[in-house]
Amino acid sequence: MTQSELTERINRLPRRRLSFLPTPLHHLKRLSAQTGVQMYLKREDLSGPGPFGGNKMRKLEFVLGQAMQEGVEYLVTYGAYQSNSAMQMTTAANACGLKSILFLGDSKGEGTPEDLTGNLLMDRLLGAEIHFVEKSEPKDALDLTALWNKLIGLCQDKVRQLEAGGHKALFVPLGAAHPYGYVSDVLNYLEIKQQCAQLGFEPDYICHSNSSGGSLPGLIAAKLILGDDHTKLYSFNIRSWTPGNVVTRATCVDRVHAIYDRLGLPFPGEEAVLAAMHIEEGYMAPGYAIPNPRTQQIIARVMRLEGILLDSTYTGKGFTGLLDYIEKQKIPAGSRVVFIHSGGVLGMFSGDAMLQGLL
Repeated sequence: MTQSELTERINRLPRRRLSFLPTPLHHLKRLSAQTGVQMYLKREDLSGPGPFGGNKMRKLEFVLGQAMQEGVEYLVTYGAYQSNSAMQMTTAANACGLKSILFLGDSKGEGTPEDLTGNLLMDRLLGAEIHFVEKSEPKDALDLTALWNKLIGLCQDKVRQLEAGGHKALFVPLGAAHPYGYVSDVLNYLEIKQQCAQLGFEPDYICHSNSSGGSLPGLIAAKLILGDDHTKLYSFNIRSWTPGNVVTRATCVDRVHAIYDRLGLPFPGEEAVLAAMHIEEGYMAPGYAIPNPRTQQIIARVMRLEGILLDSTYTGKGFTGLLDYIEKQKIPAGSRVVFIHSGGVLGMFSGDAMLQGLL
């Protein structure tokens, strides 16, 4: 299938346009000179419409488009205290005249926040209804499954309560990873390919930080639908995708299947999806949204070489993985790499711990 044919199929879907698209493709000239790899950032952090964008806004365009057709009044979601997707969902809901309800969990065992900072401050300014939820056992920083399951239950209870009162409500899963929105990153893949073509090259790698699995299914689907055997996808996980977690490789396969169904295309099978998937789980430590010294060094390096801020939770850890892959020649010299900057920078202003080693 051609790019134009694929775009045409996507354009038939319900959508509420909110983002500033296409987001820029930004050449990291100084880092490219240092590493011997031509590095580009896909600037999803500049997606709008508020001052703090991110890759969730693409998904929300399709989620909100379908929701408004169905007469939804309330959007209910969950995440950590500094959830980027919760903040972006509230931004999108406000732009569409809908109401947001957020269940935010204590993913780091900090207790109920006393100060409003970062994304949490934006949530308040945007007028979201916020509920704080304590972290459940186990206390292992890497294991948030119990907390996420508790939050999911609270969200589903809230939706039932609203609907019992005669209101239409929609539960939006972690990271805005809703079936309505999976297709959005097919468009992101198309944008990347088109922007690279305009610059006269084809990307050898598209890399990103992978968490709730909302973006990767669309990237894989686009690669397979287009028959793109050249560009490889590398996903640097900041949450575990091992069996038993909320999101796994099997979840990703199911989501790719859902994209094919939504576009009216025959699914190529699980093996094809898994073959296109490259998951790296070596950069999550010491836990979700907890900085590590190596990542902080990389964030400072990118700031001082390129003037661009990554964050300690998502893009910083993913970009650390990318640079390590280059140093270890898993990505060879002379390659052309696009790293998706998914946003999240507002979380850097949530406390001194996030800035440790940067100042």
